[in-house]
Amino acid sequence: MQRARNGLMRLAYQVLRLKWFLLRPVTVGVRIMLIQNDEVVLLKQTYLPDWHFPGGMVDRGETMAEAAEREAAEEVGATCHTPPRLFGIFFNYTEWKSDHVGVFLCEDFTLQPSSDRWEVQSIERFPIHELPADASRGSHRRIAEYMRGEIGLTGQW
Repeated sequence: MQRARNGLMRLAYQVLRLKWFLLRPVTVGVRIMLIQNDEVVLLKQTYLPDWHFPGGMVDRGETMAEAAEREAAEEVGATCHTPPRLFGIFFNYTEWKSDHVGVFLCEDFTLQPSSDRWEVQSIERFPIHELPADASRGSHRRIAEYMRGEIGLTGQW
């Protein structure tokens, strides 16, 4: 059942990528860095190979900060006890779309079991200085910037 569900999610993602190729949309999304006690929460999605920060699209009528909190709750079961702070805004031109990603930071949160069983395959805490080799390049870059104390950045994801 799990294998069939993962295959269905990969197929749906490929159809979405075809739509992006044809329409070349401008999209707005968010990622949230959940960092606590020198550990960062990452997830592996059923349709992508790498570890990522929780995140997704901003819904109609929702602020980017609200979207970041919602995605954290849905994907990894995180409840932010303080409002997430804007870390930076980045662009990603892969997959034929002009994707703008607001990255938020929350350092005061608790984790409960995640409600998302379709998109999320695994959730792990990793030492901030020992990210997995298969964490996304953007995740590696954002953590390096965080450790250097850089906030309010813009640039490529």
